[in-house]
Amino acid sequence: MATRFASLTNTYSDLSVTYDESGSDVRLECSFGDVHDDVRPFILERDLTVIAGLVPMVLGDVVLPRVEAEVDRARGALLASVLPTEELVCDAGRTALVVPREWMSRGLPHADAETARRCIAQCEQQLEQRRLGARSLVWARLHASDEPVQSLTRLAGELHVDRRTLQRRLAREGTTFRALLEESRRIRAAEALTGTDRPVAEIAAGLGYAETAAFTRAFTRWYGVTPTRYRARNA
Repeated sequence: MATRFASLTNTYSDLSVTYDESGSDVRLECSFGDVHDDVRPFILERDLTVIAGLVPMVLGDVVLPRVEAEVDRARGALLASVLPTEELVCDAGRTALVVPREWMSRGLPHADAETARRCIAQCEQQLEQRRLGARSLVWARLHASDEPVQSLTRLAGELHVDRRTLQRRLAREGTTFRALLEESRRIRAAEALTGTDRPVAEIAAGLGYAETAAFTRAFTRWYGVTPTRYRARNA
């Protein structure tokens, strides 16, 4: 359940559950692939502390048998003082909480089937709304009246997310930045040609085209006529 709805939390890590080779332990792995190196230790410690702190709240008065972390021993000594764990392994290849497999079958102290059903339904609804978020944000920025963004890198910077993260979120919604940018240009080009008397070259530049000829080719592909003829037909 944690991995299924992790995107609804404020964690930066991608969560996954794996089993060790013997099958006796379960690993809740935390991946920080998109976090910049400058803030990676801080983000790792923040997320790990929160996630580890939730375990006793969920399962009762327990102590994690082992936590593995991608931190050096100096940072690990400080981290160990706040984590509810019997063993902290530093300089690990992956950050993970390791617990006995039988913990997976433990009932929650205050479990209630109807409450769980309602919470899961609400989480599913929130998750669906989140999936539509990236596309809506990008589309709104592409249609901004002041200065529409033309670069995925610049847009990711404005939204304070990693470029690859934004790409993946758009992919999960079945689109790409390039596809949204072209659709935005197509709509805005037609609006500018019929709603203003701006020269075609000026419209092309405003849409991010370095050459008017490139804009004319794209517009002809979209509408089957050149910008000049389209304007004349819809004047």
